[in-house]
Amino acid sequence: MAEPAVPEPRQPFGPIARFADFCRDTRFGGGSAFRPLVRIESDHAPARGDEADGPPPHQSAWEAGHAAGYAAAERLGEERLAAERRACADLRLAFRALDLCAQDVLAEKLAATVEQLCADLFPVDADSLRNRCREAAALIGAVPASLVLHLHPEDAELFADADESDWQVVPDPAVARGGLLLRSGETAVSCGVDELRACIRSAFAAC
Repeated sequence: MAEPAVPEPRQPFGPIARFADFCRDTRFGGGSAFRPLVRIESDHAPARGDEADGPPPHQSAWEAGHAAGYAAAERLGEERLAAERRACADLRLAFRALDLCAQDVLAEKLAATVEQLCADLFPVDADSLRNRCREAAALIGAVPASLVLHLHPEDAELFADADESDWQVVPDPAVARGGLLLRSGETAVSCGVDELRACIRSAFAAC
């Protein structure tokens, strides 16, 4: 019995036959011809340790902006406060000037009122003049004949017309109308508008 014929090995296809002599590169894991993927770290990538320890970049930027805004608002507030203080100072000066002006007007009105009151207290007529002379003589404690009475020239005429012959009357322009100056040796009593004004000024100065 004849042995079966052994078929001759088939030659590989032409293109494959050309690569048949190449062997697999086993340097890259399990004899695979493909290299494993390698993670390439970027030089600019942040390190994981630094990223975990420090705040994120946007946090630092937010804090810097917040601090700058707070400082700007504080400066603006200080400028407004200074402006308000200057305005208040100007108002105080203005009110002070108004007060001084009002005080001057009030002083003038008060002086005019006092002037009129003083004039009313010393009416210029014979009876009032004679009564004031007798009150002054009573203060000195002497009789009219021993006294020298200084009167305004016009008041002296009124006194003479009243037939007061017991008095030694001396016309004196230095005495104001309605006033008198009564002398007895070294003693003297004066009464008039000028003396009253002096007393009022002294009283106001003591306040």
